[in-house]
Amino acid sequence: MSSWQWLGGRKLDEVITKSLTHLELVIETVKKLDQLIDSIVSEKISNLKNIYMQVIDYERKADSIKRDLLQSLRGAFIHPLDREDLLRLILTADDIAAYCKASARQLVTFYDIGMNIPENILDILVKISKKTVEAGEKLLESIKCLGTDPNKTINLTHEIEKLEEEIDELRMEALEHTYRICLKNFRLDCILLMSIIDNIETISDMIEDTSDVIRLIALSS
Repeated sequence: MSSWQWLGGRKLDEVITKSLTHLELVIETVKKLDQLIDSIVSEKISNLKNIYMQVIDYERKADSIKRDLLQSLRGAFIHPLDREDLLRLILTADDIAAYCKASARQLVTFYDIGMNIPENILDILVKISKKTVEAGEKLLESIKCLGTDPNKTINLTHEIEKLEEEIDELRMEALEHTYRICLKNFRLDCILLMSIIDNIETISDMIEDTSDVIRLIALSS
């Protein structure tokens, strides 16, 4: 896709290309976090720091593209409403990468200090992570077909919303297990584990928020 048809029929090839590149880099951070969680499951703990550095690398690349985008928007001849849509899309998508980096760092620290996630909770985190990757891929697909098939875009955003609801249920399940463990023996890892669960779940919230912006654009086109 070379351009989108925005409100008023404006074509912003440079901005759109950069927006897609930015989102692709953001979704890579989601996939890397999933890889990090898989390494925990397979007990390849020595891989965690390396994967975390890859998350940081993708997040920094996305951040660099974001700065270029903001500069491009500043000088572009574009209606204020269009500019607002693009700004919301860029900044909301950027939060996805930020939460991936924070979650990856928490997991690395958790295992660095000798703590372990209980198997039943780790199994749920794996399910959350896989569904989050699926939501991220649908987000990328929704933005790619925005200019050619807005109805498909809208349907994809509905699918993302459904995935986020499923992830939220899994979050509650993981927290319930954590509460039961911590009720018997409250330790420092109880606090850290609840924070990890919440941050990983928040990634899907940010994906849904980004899809909401895309849905509004699709409905306005």
